[in-house]
Amino acid sequence: MRYELEQAIALIRLKSGTEAERAAAATALGDLGSADALDRLRDAAADGAAPAALRQAAADSVKRVERWALLTSTIQTGFQGLSLGSILLLMALGLAIVFGLMGVINMAHGELMALGAYATFVTQGLFQAHAPGAFEYYFLVALPLSFLVSAAAGFALERGVIRFLYGRPLETLLLTWGVSLMIQQGLRLWFGAANVDVISPQWLSGGIPVMIGVQLPYNRLFIIGLAAVAVAAMYLLLFRTDAGLRIRAVTQNRGMAACLGVRSRRVDALTFALGAGLAGVAGCALTQIGNVGPELGQNYIVDSFMVVVTGGVGKLAGTIFAAAGIGGLNKIIEPGMRTHERWAYLALALLLVAGLPLLNSLPKDSPLHVSDFTLNLFGKFVTYAILALGIDLIWGYAGVLSLGHGVFFGLGAYAMGMHLMLEIGTQSVYRNVLPDFMVWNRVTELPLFWRPFYSVPFTLLAVVAVPGLVALVFGFLTFRSRIRGVYFSIITQALALCAWLTFNRNAMNLGGTNGLSGFKTMFGFSLNDPATQRGLYVTSALFLCAAFLLCRWIVRSPAGKVLVAIRDSETRVLFCGYSPAAFKVFVFTVSAMLAGVAGALYVGQVGIITPARIGVLPSIEMIIWVAVGGRGTLLGPVVGAVGVNWLQSLLTTHYPDLWLLVLGGMFVAVVLFFPDGVVGTVQKLAGRLRRVGGGLKFDPAGGERPPLLPRKEP
Repeated sequence: MRYELEQAIALIRLKSGTEAERAAAATALGDLGSADALDRLRDAAADGAAPAALRQAAADSVKRVERWALLTSTIQTGFQGLSLGSILLLMALGLAIVFGLMGVINMAHGELMALGAYATFVTQGLFQAHAPGAFEYYFLVALPLSFLVSAAAGFALERGVIRFLYGRPLETLLLTWGVSLMIQQGLRLWFGAANVDVISPQWLSGGIPVMIGVQLPYNRLFIIGLAAVAVAAMYLLLFRTDAGLRIRAVTQNRGMAACLGVRSRRVDALTFALGAGLAGVAGCALTQIGNVGPELGQNYIVDSFMVVVTGGVGKLAGTIFAAAGIGGLNKIIEPGMRTHERWAYLALALLLVAGLPLLNSLPKDSPLHVSDFTLNLFGKFVTYAILALGIDLIWGYAGVLSLGHGVFFGLGAYAMGMHLMLEIGTQSVYRNVLPDFMVWNRVTELPLFWRPFYSVPFTLLAVVAVPGLVALVFGFLTFRSRIRGVYFSIITQALALCAWLTFNRNAMNLGGTNGLSGFKTMFGFSLNDPATQRGLYVTSALFLCAAFLLCRWIVRSPAGKVLVAIRDSETRVLFCGYSPAAFKVFVFTVSAMLAGVAGALYVGQVGIITPARIGVLPSIEMIIWVAVGGRGTLLGPVVGAVGVNWLQSLLTTHYPDLWLLVLGGMFVAVVLFFPDGVVGTVQKLAGRLRRVGGGLKFDPAGGERPPLLPRKEP
């Protein structure tokens, strides 16, 4: 109450007090860390008619409030991640037994969790109908009941079918997946397709105020405590009791345990029931922070398997740390991505980063071996995909068609190429510290602008800063002049032409038409070593993943919504009080930086950069990649860049005369028949199928779509 009163008084004084009182009120609001006053403080700091002391006090307070907000947000996110990790831990404890110790891949584990949640819902209804006076204690009854219901279902599942499939993990996976679908449909028929709400008892409502803006809810604290108790109980059971000894004996050597008199079949059934019961407890706990629906289990089964695998199969301590880590990671990235979508992208990223290098490391006589040439080729395609993401950011989401992105790609490539040329040193053909083309052109001293590129940090900074600075200046001049549409495209095309002419001149001391080539090492690693090329591919793939996440974060942020609004109607955005020019300059600069990074990675894998990569035609080809894949989808540019260039590689190898015809025909076809590109078209078809089928959930582009059964996010 005192905090609210002090904040209200300070806000009143900030609005209508004397100059000294307003400045003091601004300082007081900063000391209070008042997030509610942030907009008022920003207005005061930006008010040119206000006294200097007030503007300074307001600006300082804005910084303090923002720092405080960041601190409180970090604490809240960490605590929510810990509570979610506790639920995953309860789920994963069961999986660690069933999967880690018994070797059974139980895809119905999530549905066993849902059974526990619905058991809690039923218990709540029984107390409301028959014992309303004792309603506050229903949850204490629901906890063991949820364990028993799920354990009974797990016991029946193991006795009915799974006991015939031990040692056959693929069959158990398929079978339990079918069982999970049956349980889902059964829950849907019995309780309905809509989510149901479970009311928290009073003793689990509210929270502990830790600091201003931070409150730790009782229900999440209870879940964390419940997970701790469950871990301790599992440890005591498995390592301090005779029952745990029998469980470990059967899982390690079933035949020997049976010879020693252990009833292995009974141990199997009870162990499976124990794992299922823990899933039921997790479902009961989840009802306090989320809704209950038939598809509840599917939202957590993938996460739980990741916890078990990441922590170490059958490792209790590893399961605990993995649950905390994955729970926290979920809370960091989940605001913009649903669970199944999140892990789909992680799987694709893992395949992209590790798949080809692992196949490349296989023996050459292996049928799955990927040659060094193919790995290097796809490394180049990955750099193109980074570039295409940047173009999609400015074109697909802001509606600004740039036909000069080859310039930014070339600037990053030349920045890295200059450093690699200097790394050659006296190993060049002419045994001179100067690059060979300078010796040929009778240059006797290294130009001044070349010298900073001896430094690796400066080079890495220049790769990003030079394209970004050029884009910032160019975008500021053009967007502030309200140049848009086709006129902006023509100007960027002129920029590409000017850059191409400039870099072609020998007087620039950048290699002229031959460009920069003959690189031998990169940061001390030989570029002829296959291991270096594998490292470059992995680095490029990691940068692609990072670029995707960056672009996704931008387009899902409030700034991204403004960009889409600018694309749809810039005039309306202007009338709403926003500055379209500022947003377009920002996204144009980010796009150029991504292009610069792509160019730098391209140089090390291709071994050459020439003005031919900067001109008008390459810039138009880059637009084709995005158009073919599908602009405004983020996934489409990656598909288009890799797919189009792979097709180019195949056709230029076997039918070199047809490539340009195919490229032109591809662009015509996209414009006339597939304006949304490959991914956009597939996404639209999937949307139509969903509307026709009423339940098909296929979203290749990872786009926004409302879930079939919304749930409260824990």
